[in-house]
Amino acid sequence: MIGMDKCAICTVYGRIFSVVDVRTGAYVYEGRLSEPFSDKESGDVVRTADFSDFNVQGRYFIKIGLRRSESFDIAPYPYRVLRDKAMDAIYMSRCGNEVTCEGLEFMSHRACHSDKIPVSGALRDMTGGWHTGGDYSRNVPQSCLVIADMIYSLRVFPDAFDSGLRKRMEAECLYGLEFLMKMQDDDGGVFEEIVTDADVSERPENDTAAYRISRKTTLATLRFSSVCALAAGYFSADTPLSRQLAAASQMAWMYAVETPEYEYYKGRFGDISDEPGGVYLLASDFMWTICEQYALTGGSRFEEMIEKKYRGCLFSGFGDHFSGGYAALAYLLTDKPKKDYIMSFIRMRWTYRGDRLWIARCSSGYHCCSSAGGDFHYGSNARILGNIRMAELAFLITGDRRYLTVSTDNLAYLMGVNPIGMAFMTDNRNGFCRNPAHIASMSIEDDMCLPGLMVCGADQERSDAYLKWNVEVGTPPAKCYADSPFTFRANEPGLHITAPIFFISAFYDSMDHSAFNVIN
Repeated sequence: MIGMDKCAICTVYGRIFSVVDVRTGAYVYEGRLSEPFSDKESGDVVRTADFSDFNVQGRYFIKIGLRRSESFDIAPYPYRVLRDKAMDAIYMSRCGNEVTCEGLEFMSHRACHSDKIPVSGALRDMTGGWHTGGDYSRNVPQSCLVIADMIYSLRVFPDAFDSGLRKRMEAECLYGLEFLMKMQDDDGGVFEEIVTDADVSERPENDTAAYRISRKTTLATLRFSSVCALAAGYFSADTPLSRQLAAASQMAWMYAVETPEYEYYKGRFGDISDEPGGVYLLASDFMWTICEQYALTGGSRFEEMIEKKYRGCLFSGFGDHFSGGYAALAYLLTDKPKKDYIMSFIRMRWTYRGDRLWIARCSSGYHCCSSAGGDFHYGSNARILGNIRMAELAFLITGDRRYLTVSTDNLAYLMGVNPIGMAFMTDNRNGFCRNPAHIASMSIEDDMCLPGLMVCGADQERSDAYLKWNVEVGTPPAKCYADSPFTFRANEPGLHITAPIFFISAFYDSMDHSAFNVIN
């Protein structure tokens, strides 16, 4: 990107590198490679070619001796294409109605999964939503993250989206919300998922396998409450839709406060949760819901709860492990009265996290924060995406370019500057993930996949059968990955790890015109 840090990372020996114009073949820039660096998490010895001061728009490749890289663009807004692809991918993942998109006709499908499901003793229409992962299941917590990422992208960077894309994003949010409302039970609790056992050879409309609704969970209920409150404030306040969303959000919150997890959150007794990760991981989701409820209602009881619990919240994470980043956005962006000391505390948390990410980035040969921290467990790319957003937010409130470098380098890691040498986004081009564990893509006879989806990434535990058989014991953590449709632990795409692209790409388009330029 013009005006931003630019570097290539290589494993070849050499001292000098050149930047070559693809169109003319001219050598337009020359520099010295860094000293070799032994990267622990990949096992590679790497050198860095830094050409940050070269800012001429065009298409280029790097040459070192007789070796050359893939070609790349230097442009003012190179990441816009990523969110266009992500938007198409989310739309094409709709369940329950017919979808088609120009250029993606091979992925078009008719209405699917329209049978009614037994819920609380009655058959209910549960159509709608998205196929949130690699199969045809529809997951509520993940759907909530998709909607939150789109709405907060539009709120934080209002100038980054043209009217066409804004309308498409809002339409997808409303489509997802319509499904989420169906997943709330009469007592306010929210069912976590509609699960299907689809065969890998079936198109969505031909999937006749039984599908069923899972149990109500506190996690699903909290995220539902948060997102409904967020959407109620975003979509034209005091309209029938807004009132319906606000009422559903309140019902979910009242259900959540009757759970044992809430008693633990208040400090009354120990962790008795059977939620994944226990109540420890739910604490940030409680704070997110409380902050969204306060942002929507301005209620004194929510304000008091924030004042009581804010010191125990990291205010980081975007559903990867924690959801405190959303809680922070809800509080900082509300038009309700805010306490200066709480805002200062949130900023302190963000800068502290940014400093930790900078240290991690400088300790990694590939400049990846997860690499330095050894965090290449299942879902590693989701955590990298969370780190990118935390670095971007730290930059927005401080202007410290170290955090900007962290964001740029980690996005580059996801898009191919990594030990695998491949972008972790699906596409039908060389250099991208082309064989995702994605049933809809696997059912296409033309060896094509739905482009624009982010996949899980390296899994150092090799936690499925395919990885155990095909990735050798002792493989460095960052290389425990395979671009194969048979490893759902490393190569499954997810809409919740695709939607962050909206926020991340909008940051680069509008970092000087964000909502934080007003409130800071």
